[in-house]
Amino acid sequence: MKISVRYICLLLSLIVLATCFSACISLDNAYTQSISADVKISRNSVKDTVPADLNFNGEKITFFARDNWPLYENEMDVEKTTGHTLYDAIFYRNAAVEERLGVEITQIVQAFDASVSGKWNSTLRNAVLTKSNDFDSAAIYASTGSALAVEGMYYNLLELPYVNLSQPWWNKSIVEELTLFNTLYFLGGDVTVSEIATGL
Repeated sequence: MKISVRYICLLLSLIVLATCFSACISLDNAYTQSISADVKISRNSVKDTVPADLNFNGEKITFFARDNWPLYENEMDVEKTTGHTLYDAIFYRNAAVEERLGVEITQIVQAFDASVSGKWNSTLRNAVLTKSNDFDSAAIYASTGSALAVEGMYYNLLELPYVNLSQPWWNKSIVEELTLFNTLYFLGGDVTVSEIATGL
């Protein structure tokens, strides 16, 4: 297994949110993020808890994504800027993460099907069972990808270091509703733009 494969995907997600991901809403540094219906705070006022000197010396981090919607296909990585506000923000987000942590972010995109036993799930399952290291994290489709949790394909995210679920960028409802028997296999929040963006 690659160094840090147990937690690097979540660590990246944390840093991603702690740098500039919410810029997809506004590219200005003074943007605000809605924490609840009536509370707004400056994103810059919330500090992450990842050690400042953490560096992975060029480690490649690969996300597994699906292609059945342009946002899904670009949610985790964008190869270049195009002038599209959201996708450019994702590009700059990843660049900031790469520089801060000394990593290279890539992704594998595969055609998605809605079957629980379909090819997308099979690819993910096979990568885990063969320890191929093809990817470190998957942007699953909840109604089908969640079935793989029963098969033991995912890490318990509550056991991973550097993941501070009290931070405002995590979707608290997902954490509360999907934590069962002290296990949590899925996270959502600002990093999963497809949760909050429409009309793209």
